[in-house]
Amino acid sequence: MFEELKNWEMLSQVWFVHDYVQLQFHDDHTINIYNPFVVESSGNSYAQGEFGYADTLVGAIGSTISNINYKQFAQLQLSFSCGTILKIHLSKGLVNFPEAFELGLSNGQHIEFNT
Repeated sequence: MFEELKNWEMLSQVWFVHDYVQLQFHDDHTINIYNPFVVESSGNSYAQGEFGYADTLVGAIGSTISNINYKQFAQLQLSFSCGTILKIHLSKGLVNFPEAFELGLSNGQHIEFNT
């Protein structure tokens, strides 16, 4: 399932909504991230909300997803072609919403992932 994300076009927008983040891809696919996450780039790691995390995510605009690593009940890791890595925590103790994250497909279908 997650391997399909490698076929998505480049990241075109990052939306910082009140209590979640949305990644918008050029082909109208989206990823809504509700659980805490860490973003890494150039040897630096930033937890959601830390100084530098937003700039690092925005820096991935124009990149595609090059690798996906999913560990059930632990983490979803998305690696971008620019070298940025996004790690979404999936541990039950870190749940902010009923969903950990949601994939929005360009055909209007939404797939929710619970922890």
